[in-house]
Order: sequence, then C-alpha cells, then structure tokens
Amino acid sequence: MDDELAALIRAERLADAATLAESRGDARTAAELYERACLFDRASDAALAAGDAAHAAILAALASDDVRAERALAMAPSESDRRRAAH
Repeated sequence: MDDELAALIRAERLADAATLAESRGDARTAAELYERACLFDRASDAALAAGDAAHAAILAALASDDVRAERALAMAPSESDRRRAAH
C-alpha cells in the first residue's frame, strides 16, 4: 500500500481511498474499503471486478440491490464447479 492510499485510510476517508484503489486497478482493496465505508453497492461492483462473485452477491444484498445480487449470483461458481476444481 502506498503512502497516499494509507494517508486516506488513516484519515478515515475510506470512500476516497477506495476510489483511488479502484482507479489503480486494485479492485480487491477497493471492495474492502467501500465495504468498510458501508457503500455496499460500490463494494459489490468492486468485488465482482476482483473476481469474488459470492461476496459481491452478499454486498449487493446488503445494499438491497436485487439486480446487482442476481448479476453476481449468475457469475458465482456453482457447488459442482467448486467440487470439480477441488479434484
């Protein structure tokens, strides 16, 4: 984490920090920061961009956004996909 991002987090400017992380292509950090800022709709989008569809669905539900939740669930791996990947 660079100094600029760390300074925003220390100042509890979480939404600004998340936007900065997102602009730098760090969707995972952006999702975590948006979630901490309780911006669940933006956190859901960032989690989906980071490849974490299951968490994106949870965040969309917290945002009461059915459209986002359905989109994330459609992209989440199924149980059979997870079993196949484990073997």
